[in-house]
Amino acid sequence: MKALMLKDAYLIWKNNKFVLGMCLLFSAIPLLNPDLAQRFNFFFFVYPCLLILNILLSLLSYDSKSRWEEYAMALPYSRVQLVTAKYLMGLLLAGGTLLLELTCQGLRMHLAGTFQWPVLLLMGSGLTLVALLPSSLCLPLLYFFGVEKGQLVYVWALVCLGAMLGVAVFALPEIPVSQLTSLTLPGFALGILLFALSWYISVRIYRNREL
Repeated sequence: MKALMLKDAYLIWKNNKFVLGMCLLFSAIPLLNPDLAQRFNFFFFVYPCLLILNILLSLLSYDSKSRWEEYAMALPYSRVQLVTAKYLMGLLLAGGTLLLELTCQGLRMHLAGTFQWPVLLLMGSGLTLVALLPSSLCLPLLYFFGVEKGQLVYVWALVCLGAMLGVAVFALPEIPVSQLTSLTLPGFALGILLFALSWYISVRIYRNREL
């Protein structure tokens, strides 16, 4: 499993440096430019999370073009391990993005004199859902339909997620933060549960898939 993770990490570093840089830039903008962040904070909060799915999609695309899956069948790896490696990489990317964004958002609130732990934890709960939901929705579909149709799946996932987030943007401001803080732990739990369920579905699909 460690070798599979290292293989994906090398591919990400070689081919997705620009995407990683974009994640860093958009996460840091609320700290570097508070005035801009005050008007568009939600965009800078969400966009780096959406880039995670793009990285996972590129990994699956590289594997397909290089016929890695056929080669991997000759190695001492099970199909469960091949799928799990992708999900673990997605979880690491989501965790890194979560830590980076919460650090920048926390510093921004501290400099503005508005820092509150419940609010930061609530941000982390929502960010967990936003970071894991696109991968949770799309990875089973990518394993089922194949990478060639992955671009279409990716676009539709972004459209659906954008619509859901748009509804949340208009609905949540009407609810006091003191009431939303009770959703912090359920938000974390729901994000992890959906990701685990997605992994289970992908494993079932990949076990029955012909390579």
